[in-house]
Amino acid sequence: MGWIIFLGIIVLFIGAAASGNSNIKNFEDKFKVKVSDLLVSGTYVSGHPSLNDSLKDTRLLLEPKSVKLFSVDANGFHFKTTIAKETITNVVMEDSSTIQNRVTVGRLLLTGIFAFAWKKKTKQECAYFIIEWNQAQFKNETIFEFEGTGSIQKANTLRNKFITYLS
Repeated sequence: MGWIIFLGIIVLFIGAAASGNSNIKNFEDKFKVKVSDLLVSGTYVSGHPSLNDSLKDTRLLLEPKSVKLFSVDANGFHFKTTIAKETITNVVMEDSSTIQNRVTVGRLLLTGIFAFAWKKKTKQECAYFIIEWNQAQFKNETIFEFEGTGSIQKANTLRNKFITYLS
């Protein structure tokens, strides 16, 4: 009886793996690109006029004339939007140290002038990659967030790849 359950579990894992490979193959065929060519871009936070909600896990595809944004979930890759290459004016990487060191209103009300000396005890490593671009008369800042260990390096790597792409 135990062997039957074990074999059933193995069949389920093989089926799930085949389904995942099928999703990847379909994506690669549709966009004529390998998944390994997509750049990890962390969490989309805000700044694109066609997207209202944040996206937890995103990838960017650098094409000759545009940057395509994809979200990733258990069902595979999903195209979300583009930014025309010619409209990009700058790319910026920032860390969260300036945000972490700000004195919040709550701390100021709680401790008065001592709020400036009272530092937050927890520090989560966080970095942001920002694409500045123009669409008609509007300036857009599309923001991606990296969290956790190595987040600054990940954002910096993405920035360096964009600089090469835009050069």
